[in-house]
Amino acid sequence: MKLGAKMASTNGPDHDYPIYDPRKLKAMYMVCSAPRTGSTLLCRLLQQTLKMGFPSEYFNQSNHVKEWQARFAFNDIDELVDLLKQRRTSPNGVFGFKAHLDQFNFLRKSLDFEESFPRLKFILIQRRDLLLQAISLSRAQQTNAWSTLRTPTKSARFDLKHIEECCDVIQSQVSGWKKLFAFFGLEYVEVYYEDLCSSPQEIIDDCMRFVGVEPVPVSMDEVDIGVQRDEQTDLWIQNIRQQVKI
Repeated sequence: MKLGAKMASTNGPDHDYPIYDPRKLKAMYMVCSAPRTGSTLLCRLLQQTLKMGFPSEYFNQSNHVKEWQARFAFNDIDELVDLLKQRRTSPNGVFGFKAHLDQFNFLRKSLDFEESFPRLKFILIQRRDLLLQAISLSRAQQTNAWSTLRTPTKSARFDLKHIEECCDVIQSQVSGWKKLFAFFGLEYVEVYYEDLCSSPQEIIDDCMRFVGVEPVPVSMDEVDIGVQRDEQTDLWIQNIRQQVKI
């Protein structure tokens, strides 16, 4: 498996591990995310360890599922899960994937989740600064540039109502994850984007230990995505502070 300088699409054979027998898996985990939490950065660093599988947003029906369908022409999601376990499990027997709440619900409806992912570990990534997260989501939805690897297809315009709606979407998804954990009594570890940026090694070490893997060094210098915040972000914050009064 190669960790190339650019990984805009992670579903090709270049990112496969040697074929692994799914019956011998030692650990599985899911990165539980909401939009614009920094989950792609977290997954990139976990991929870099070469001991945490190759976590990615495999069950995104808009693109990832279609790309795997083009590779293997599977008949159902159960077959896709087996294909992923075979090709995206690191040699130490660890398989991971990322999902937003709607993708998780899609999985629950498409297969026997507990049978497919027994003893699954959960890593919840969040962001402390809700406003920055909502602005990031508003801009990404308008430009279709979900990372620095994508070129915007159009410009974004400031829309206070849309930013407020993005806040609601984010809070609803985070609340949905926590409600799920509470109802089913699931153990999980919390990760914050701000901490990941300031102390990446510490956060990755915590995630690896939680899954049951001995930590290894990682480097932000080898990550292929960058921070999207820019002058426009700061201008939008100023506009909001001018328009919204307590």
